[in-house]
Amino acid sequence: IGSRSTTISVAKKGFLKFSGQTDFAGGSLTQTIAAGLNIRPRRAEDLKKQRGLKGAGGEYELSTLMLPILDVIISEVRRVKENYEKAHNDKVERIILSGGGANLLGAPAYIQEALGLPTAKANPFSEIKYASEIEPLVSEFGPVFTVAIGLAMKPFLKRDLMAVFLLSLTAVSPAFADGSARASGNTGGSNTPNQFGQTEVAPSAGNFPNVQTT
Repeated sequence: IGSRSTTISVAKKGFLKFSGQTDFAGGSLTQTIAAGLNIRPRRAEDLKKQRGLKGAGGEYELSTLMLPILDVIISEVRRVKENYEKAHNDKVERIILSGGGANLLGAPAYIQEALGLPTAKANPFSEIKYASEIEPLVSEFGPVFTVAIGLAMKPFLKRDLMAVFLLSLTAVSPAFADGSARASGNTGGSNTPNQFGQTEVAPSAGNFPNVQTT
């Protein structure tokens, strides 16, 4: 849930399977509060962060202003969820909120109740070691840095995936271990769909320039 838009992504085993988007986002909530209370956007942003959906008494009006916008976002999430489940014959099991909008107080509980799925804020620092002194900052800014941390970790993940891939090749054909490969009838490689419906290229000398085919 960003400032200007909300992106809904369905992922499974590290692969993006389905996605959708809506222009309703955190900025929409701020604008609604500013217009409804006739206050400046900066003040509306502060109230949104401080009270969220948990305002009581006179502050209850904040949630009544924001909930219609949040309901629109939830409706789009529901639409993407249903389309994915119908197209892939699979079930969405949980929801992870990221972006600045994930810090809206009361949002995870409200979304969980509306969609009937376990809902939590993203914690991209879960696999990163850091000093305990910055724990409060990690809790607050973690969802905001989800994309940035994911991009930073990408080279390491790609290295691990390549290691797994090479180990798989060795398990299939031990000849790969000594720098050679054996193929039956076709050394040009073939395209076969994997379990995710994606196309994979079978190993061949063309795919691995340094491998000699015997």
